[in-house]
Order: sequence, then structure tokens, then C-alpha cells
Amino acid sequence: MPQCFDMPTAATKLKAFAAKQDRMAFVRKPEGAWGGRGIEIRFGIDDLIPDGQEHEATGTCEFQPLEDAQCLGLTEADDPQAFASKEACSDSCCKMGLRCEAWNWRKTEGCWVGSPRYCTPSNPFYLGGWKGGRRLPTVAASSAKQRAVVQQYIVDPVQYRLEGIWPPITVKTDIRIYGTVVSMDPFRFYVSEYGYFRSGFLEKNYSAQRNEDFEDLLMHVTHHIPKIEAGTYQCPTAPSWEHPEGAEHDAGSGGSLHKWFRIAEEQNGLDRREVWKNIKLSLAVFLLSAREKLNCASNAVPHACGSVGFHFFSDLVVDRQGRAWLMEIHPTLAIKSPGLGDPEAGWAWDPEKRDRKEL
Repeated sequence: MPQCFDMPTAATKLKAFAAKQDRMAFVRKPEGAWGGRGIEIRFGIDDLIPDGQEHEATGTCEFQPLEDAQCLGLTEADDPQAFASKEACSDSCCKMGLRCEAWNWRKTEGCWVGSPRYCTPSNPFYLGGWKGGRRLPTVAASSAKQRAVVQQYIVDPVQYRLEGIWPPITVKTDIRIYGTVVSMDPFRFYVSEYGYFRSGFLEKNYSAQRNEDFEDLLMHVTHHIPKIEAGTYQCPTAPSWEHPEGAEHDAGSGGSLHKWFRIAEEQNGLDRREVWKNIKLSLAVFLLSAREKLNCASNAVPHACGSVGFHFFSDLVVDRQGRAWLMEIHPTLAIKSPGLGDPEAGWAWDPEKRDRKEL
């Protein structure tokens, strides 16, 4: 997986990492954004860390009170004394600086601190007794951007030379893989061969030589929704269209994983068996990182040992050397409706028949 940093908590680590690299590109993905919204890409980390964000807050520690509300994504406080009371929990969070954006305390559950993904509305019936607070902006944080993930950007992806286009146009690709973990102990998971690929902007050759190239985000952001909104999305020919030249014979903004492997082999000179092996290895190594928390030795319910399982989908970039880079993984199948709910769900739009056709 490319080096990844949770901002602003890991700002200092990012700065130290970037200082050791020679011309490495980074992508910044803001919290809560999706479909390529708010993404920034550039060589180096200039402007990716606002002034003051690489330092932890040491000044005023004030929290917006939370009553009968719970913040998700926190971890148990390391300090045992933090469990004694809500005041002790709040103090523990203060000592962590910007690494702690919220705290939650309840007598039976103890003290939880960290950076929340989401805080529920007040609910006395289900969440009665939870006390907490979310950090108010400090001098250091007031000028900082919202929380984000900064990740190494892979500048040499498998590229797709569009069919029937002259002069030739070559675009970026990435792939989406579906799978199921059926057991963490023993570790066993299955990966479907029926994923798909997505491409960048179809009207311009892919380039990542200069920072100016990153200003054209549709060249680099492969998610379909920005392309649909910009009117540049090109649906591939679907099998159900019964086109005389067959399915996926033409240039498209995406397509089946089967076609992508053909592109990787015929246009990029890669061995599809080695690439598939690298994809499975990347997924396996990442999924095994969760084993410490999910295996039998960690399971508090002995009779549930070996029963931990989940579906997932994952987005990967394969580079021109055939290495598979895991960009993100989600424990859900992400099946959506067409339109802005995503044609990636397996549907294509036939503008002539004005009917949905199964891809």
C-alpha cells in the first residue's frame, strides 16, 4: 500500500517522510468527500500541510459538550486514570493535543479518545450516561484545513490506448476488486474475477510529469461521477446491446476486469498471471494486518472463533512494472443504483433505446 498519513495527526510524520523522497507525488483526500471531490495532487507536500498544522496544539483546550451522544472511531485511553471520571477523561484528551479531537466517557465503558469518524445526535434512551466533548478550534487549528488523508500518488499506472481514436489517446486506469473474507483464523478469503476498471479523462493523454499536469483532475480521478457531471463519461458497449462487433469493442470510460487484463498484457507488456498474483498478495497482506484484532486469540466469545468474515471491495492501481498498489478497501460490496448512484454498479445506459441494459 502506498504510504498513507492521517491528517493532521500524522503531519509531522508526513513532513519527515517527504523530506527523504526524491520527486514523489502525493494526493490529499479531504474527510467526508467522495467521488474525487476536493482532491489535490502535487509533487512534494507544499500547501498540503497548512502553516502550524505540523505542530500539536499546546494552548487552550476547550470542548463543545456532548450529552448522551457517542463518537465513533475513538480508542480506549492509554492512561488508566482517565477512566475515573469525565473530568479525568477530558484532561487525558487535552494532554494529547491535536491527536485527540473528541472524548467520550461513561462509567461502565470508561474513557475513549481520538479522532472521530462521526458523532451521533443526543439520544438519552440508548446513549444515556455518555458524556464527552469535541475540540473547539484553537489558534493552531483555526487556519488548518479539515481532516484528510494524504497518500503517495502512483504516477505510472497501467495505461489504456483508446480504440478507434486518431491521433492516439492513452489514459490512466485503476481497478475495483470484489471479495469475501470467510475466516481470519485460519486465514481464508476469495476474490472475484468479475471486477472492473475505470479510466481517466478520455479527451487528453495521461501525463504526470509536472505539477501543471495535476491541475486537470479528471485526467487523474477515475471515479465515474465527476465524469458524468462534466459530460465526459463514455459508456462501454454492453453484451446485452447485441452490437455486431461485440461487447467492449469500443473506447470507454471503464469496462470489465477481463478487458483490463487484455489492456495490461497487450498494451503494457505485462504478464496477466503475475499481475493477478500481485493483486491477491496486496489484498492478503493488508487483510492480514487486521488479524491481530479478529483472530481466535483475540475473540472474547470463544464459540465464535473462526466465524469472523466480511465482504469487501477494493480499489487498486497497478503500475507499469505490474506491481499492485492498494489505494483503499471497504467492508461492503458497494452495489449502487445507476445514474449518480454509479453506473459502476453494473448497468449501462443506451441513449438510443433509452432503457437500462445490464452490463
